Amino acid sequence: MRRWERRLGILAGVAAFVVLGTGTAVWAADEVIPAVGTPDSAALQVSLARETDGFYWPGDVTPCEPAGRDGVSVCSVQEPGHLSGTYEYRVWREGRRCWRARLVFEEGADLRDGPPVRVRGCVMLGDQLWAG
Repeated sequence: MRRWERRLGILAGVAAFVVLGTGTAVWAADEVIPAVGTPDSAALQVSLARETDGFYWPGDVTPCEPAGRDGVSVCSVQEPGHLSGTYEYRVWREGRRCWRARLVFEEGADLRDGPPVRVRGCVMLGDQLWAG
């Protein structure tokens, strides 16, 4: 084997290690690593959108709004087709990072193909990063 072929093989191995390492770090930030500190309302909105399969554009997130009572917010989540509409959720914080939410809908609304009515989750580091 020639010297340049050996170096090329080593370079390919290092590149593969970097790509796999970066991919693993991104996955861990989104799915495994908890949020740092107390997440803000934008990170809460990204977390809710992630759990409901809603759409959000990283860095351009509309934060959740306080709903009057301590720890309760109203968050809007865009449908996955992001051009069609939004859903509103009332969100209760459970501790610093975790939350539970309930869909706000009008009486008689047909929700068979809609978003989940109740959902729970926790804000992860990736949600904070995506929120900007």
